[in-house]
Amino acid sequence: MGVWPIGVQARQHAVQLAQSGRLPGHSAQDPVDEVCGSPYAVAGYHPDAGLGGDEALDQLRAALRSRGLGLILDFVPNHLALDHPWVREHPEWFVGSASRRAETFRTGSGARQRWIAHGKDPFFPAWTDTAQLDWRLQAVHEAMLRELFAVAERCDGIRADMAMLLLPEVFEKQWEAWPAASGGRAEGSFWSHAIAAIKSRHPRFLTLAEAYWDLEPTLLDQGFDYAYDKRFYDHLIARRPADLRAHLSQSTAALWSRGARFLENHDEVRVASLASQMEHRSWAALLLALPGLRLVHEGQWDGLRGRADIRTLRRRVEPIDGSLRQSYHFLSRSVRELGDWVEVPQLLVPQPAWPGNPSHDGFVGWMGRRGGASPFLVVANLANHEAQCVFRLPETFGAVAHAWVDLLSGQEFSTGFGESGGRVLSLAFSPHRCAWLVPGKMG
Repeated sequence: MGVWPIGVQARQHAVQLAQSGRLPGHSAQDPVDEVCGSPYAVAGYHPDAGLGGDEALDQLRAALRSRGLGLILDFVPNHLALDHPWVREHPEWFVGSASRRAETFRTGSGARQRWIAHGKDPFFPAWTDTAQLDWRLQAVHEAMLRELFAVAERCDGIRADMAMLLLPEVFEKQWEAWPAASGGRAEGSFWSHAIAAIKSRHPRFLTLAEAYWDLEPTLLDQGFDYAYDKRFYDHLIARRPADLRAHLSQSTAALWSRGARFLENHDEVRVASLASQMEHRSWAALLLALPGLRLVHEGQWDGLRGRADIRTLRRRVEPIDGSLRQSYHFLSRSVRELGDWVEVPQLLVPQPAWPGNPSHDGFVGWMGRRGGASPFLVVANLANHEAQCVFRLPETFGAVAHAWVDLLSGQEFSTGFGESGGRVLSLAFSPHRCAWLVPGKMG
């Protein structure tokens, strides 16, 4: 984030918020030279000269490659900065009106006067430091595809900001009351065409969609490699294990294997401020054991609690939680040694350990094969109390082992047989415990 130049007006907008005490983490008495403006008000898709321009970005990318890493940059297609050149050169490319409306700004004068809408999510106030592109127009599709090609030359992948806003069915509904400018109307979704075009030139280019409103499968179908699985985050952070199980059971195979999951990001509060260290460790183990893309945010592994506003350079100095960092290093190393998932896991349904014991509802678990096709079982008690449950192990994974060992604690478990046959695993877990189980030998 923040590689592209931020609009001058966007910074002025943020400075005004800071001076009035309305910029989070910034008091009215703090110096405004730390205020940079929002990186989501992009003034052009070329590296900011203040960061060293293309030369510095190339050096960064080369340094990453020497360590086996790729570079993903933000692509913000829905809107642009108020002072992006297109606002002056092609005002017809933006959603607008000849007369003033709410959440607009004025451009031009006389016969060329136009009121352009600010970028907007339909469920929140407009982003008043941005201008809303009109994705009904073919000219906008073509112009932004050229920008995306330029981005793809500079990195190994993109995170597409608010990707679902560009879907024709979403855009038409949100802006149907606004007239489209004259000109050729776009046909189909920008993403289907754009991703195919980019992949034809850069086959390994990675595309990640920020997605909400249960539109993740749609965006995956249109070519994205990964899409946010925000509902996983919501249910986990809200401590709703039953809802989390329901979400996973209803998830498509594509979302299971290509969901992007996280415990925090720049839009969310720090997980260390929400959870005890024990709960944080359990959530981290659950997250990293999933298929798909797992995002660990800057500072998350250090237990940082202060959320930094993206419009300011200010960062609170905090002590590092060395024990938590060691846990993340252990989890990361262990999950790499396990290898990739070789198939979509199967969700397990917890059953009461005995009649009248409701504590099984705190469990979540799944089973599959990864690495050398060895069975791998992930189970967690998400409740804040000790809980017991029974899991019936699916026979779809071949001969189910009679003994399992937890890679996180070294504890061994044995399976038994249920009343109707088949292997079952009985568990009694302390609060917030997660286990990674692989076949092992008792004794």
